[in-house]
Amino acid sequence: MVAISSDTLPARLVHFGPYASLVEFDDCDDLLEGFKSILRGWHVREVSEQGTPPPIIRFSKRDGRFQWQSERLPPPDDWSPRGPRKVMDGVADFHYRFLDWHALEFTNQFCLHCAAVRVGGGLVIFPSGKKAGKSTLVTELALRGYQIFCDDVLPIELGGNDGLAMGILPRLRLPLPENISPDHSRFVDRRMGLADRYAAYINFRPSELAAFGTTAPIRAIVLLRRSDAPVSARLLPAGRAETLARMIDQNFATHLSPTLIFDEMSALMDRAELRTLEFSDVGQAAQCIAETYGGGA
Repeated sequence: MVAISSDTLPARLVHFGPYASLVEFDDCDDLLEGFKSILRGWHVREVSEQGTPPPIIRFSKRDGRFQWQSERLPPPDDWSPRGPRKVMDGVADFHYRFLDWHALEFTNQFCLHCAAVRVGGGLVIFPSGKKAGKSTLVTELALRGYQIFCDDVLPIELGGNDGLAMGILPRLRLPLPENISPDHSRFVDRRMGLADRYAAYINFRPSELAAFGTTAPIRAIVLLRRSDAPVSARLLPAGRAETLARMIDQNFATHLSPTLIFDEMSALMDRAELRTLEFSDVGQAAQCIAETYGGGA
């Protein structure tokens, strides 16, 4: 048998679920397989080049580093002037641009930076920016039997009240907080998937993480107020103005007019309970959510 050099292998054109555009992986099998490992409920298939439109992104390698080419999606900030060498870095960066791609494909939706968990009859969502404790909190809620919808982005159809699960594994920053419970720490160790010293994707089971395309109504919007000083976890009423400001700040559907975004956020708030979760210990915070919305599971 004659060995085939990787230089002669054709690029792989990949179709992700319902997205109309394709992604090309040229000598980047490790990146493709890494990204597939963090998806749940997605139909990912390769297609032949014949008759296909130009890919939205072309991945290649140069001098051991991943390269990004796209006319519609700019490369991640860390890819300029050079792309990463590590698969984990490439996957994490593609993950975030993947969400931008979703917003381009589905203009009938807006997207919120938030975490969301199905508790009781609907979703409790946590609209917050980076380092607010979203991923750690939803992991703690999963340990209590609730199903994660997302730890980063939740699409919502215009005029609707249902959140859409993206089917992407939560990504936890490492090391974990010092006050995390031993059960939480052991769970993360057992379920750790693609990882490096700074972060890890966690392999949740189908009962723990909703597959892509799953929907559920939003029942509560909870702002996170994490304290460095020890405080007892408690849910407080949230002001409408503060909640609206947070929601607008965490929206990234830039193709929609500010007026439409304001109206959509206002309507969403009209149908949901508005709370602020004050906490220092994530276990107490999860228990507070469970007792309030899930009957104390």
